[in-house]
Amino acid sequence: MTGRRLAALASIESGKQRWQQLRQDLGRSLAQKLFDEMQRTQQGAAALDTRRNSRSYVLAVVLAALIHLAAAAFAVAGVAMLLSTWSNVFQVLLGVALLLLAWISRPRFGEPPHYTLQESDYPTLFLVTRRLAEHLKSPAIAGIEASAEFGASYRTVGWRQHRYMSLGAPLMAVLTRQQRLAIIAHELAHGANGDPMRGLFFFGAVNSLVIWADAVRPASIGNSGHGLFLGPLVSTVAIPFELLMLALSELIYAVAKAMVLLVHRDSQRAEYLADLLAAAATGPQAMVGGLERTYLAEEIDTACRRLALTRPTGPLEAELARERDLVSAETLQTYREKSLSELWQVDSTHPPTAMRVAMLSGVPQNEPAVQLSDEEGRRFDDDMSKLIAWRQREVMNRKLEAAYG
Repeated sequence: MTGRRLAALASIESGKQRWQQLRQDLGRSLAQKLFDEMQRTQQGAAALDTRRNSRSYVLAVVLAALIHLAAAAFAVAGVAMLLSTWSNVFQVLLGVALLLLAWISRPRFGEPPHYTLQESDYPTLFLVTRRLAEHLKSPAIAGIEASAEFGASYRTVGWRQHRYMSLGAPLMAVLTRQQRLAIIAHELAHGANGDPMRGLFFFGAVNSLVIWADAVRPASIGNSGHGLFLGPLVSTVAIPFELLMLALSELIYAVAKAMVLLVHRDSQRAEYLADLLAAAATGPQAMVGGLERTYLAEEIDTACRRLALTRPTGPLEAELARERDLVSAETLQTYREKSLSELWQVDSTHPPTAMRVAMLSGVPQNEPAVQLSDEEGRRFDDDMSKLIAWRQREVMNRKLEAAYG
């Protein structure tokens, strides 16, 4: 018996390894194929046309449209059932259920960020941001958020899909002036290149699928009759139905995952394209430098925790800049190699940073299209220092909460 169990466990482990190897091979193949494709075009319009004509993109559009139509059909069917002559109570319950399903599937438009900057307090930052947006032919943003995260992002919210850019204080603290411009340009470029998952159409469809899967998923198997008269019998009879609902939930989740995979490749393409557009505006070296600063997340997190425990009101920008300068070339190389090992992550929305850097190595080293004068650059730096200082308390509070609970 023991030998059979060991053999079964070995078989399961072997199956897991084969599946993992399959994922790795598929991820590497798709990542390399996309990289080669982007290198061949390396032009914004050509890359965008390729995305819109790809079979995966077309299939994703069809799936998203069907999902939105299904949500509308739930609402129509629910209203029709409730307005027609009621033949039994189950008709009423089904009508109400369909309406509830349609309601929870409604589009989520998101909320504007809480920590938005006032243009009167950061005039140069807003001026430079508008200049970059005009150069990139990106829609004007409605606001800039100051975040306590080590990163930057771009998103749309509300019925009118207003655009907001978020700048993380810890990341801004370790960037040079030109690298800050490059990261801002990269985020703004997402408004010009049409990243599919940043739009309501695709994101709303995936969100609806997840909600439907959660709605039909049973809370447990074999416990439906708990606390009821003849509870064990009720639980036993309900098991086949619960298994059927569980299978339906898993099927809906699988469709959601499939759609995400279809769109993620185009999201990765959008990241490459945003890098190329930002490099043309601010210089390839600045974009490469900005990307490689993101390798330092662990070092910056450690520095923030140390500062929170020793000098929470100390100079955050200076401390993080010092930590950045202490990172050796060998450490950076280790991070580059680690980034390349992530090629197999086929479900990631971003290509490995090392591949993004490699893509930029083929860009001509021309003068940046958008440059700041010395005086304008100093004012821009002052605005960034003010942003970092404003969010320092939140950064410190998060580290203290993580340390003490």
